[in-house]
Amino acid sequence: MKIKLAQVIFAVESASEAFQEYFDTQTGQSVALADPDITGERDEELADLIINFPGRFLPFPSKYEIHEYRIMADFVDELRPGAAREELAGAIRGKGAFRRFKNGIRYHRLE
Repeated sequence: MKIKLAQVIFAVESASEAFQEYFDTQTGQSVALADPDITGERDEELADLIINFPGRFLPFPSKYEIHEYRIMADFVDELRPGAAREELAGAIRGKGAFRRFKNGIRYHRLE
């Protein structure tokens, strides 16, 4: 089953400590399970489904699990040796790394 990037982005951006977002592989929908200690809400039916069918519900990463710098560095490491790789490896060092990386991607048409 495919999942739309927009669905993943929405789940990650809307994540909070009060809710854990999951992708339901059976329906293709995103579901959110509230933390009852924080929200006071209990969804026993969803909690039971998640526990009893662990392969069905895939947790989305929290905003704390996504490391933008590591994603850029991994991308650069996967590039073939050459000018683009060398330039981007230098671009992600120091202040302004995200802007330089984005500009380098555009310049080398790696989008």
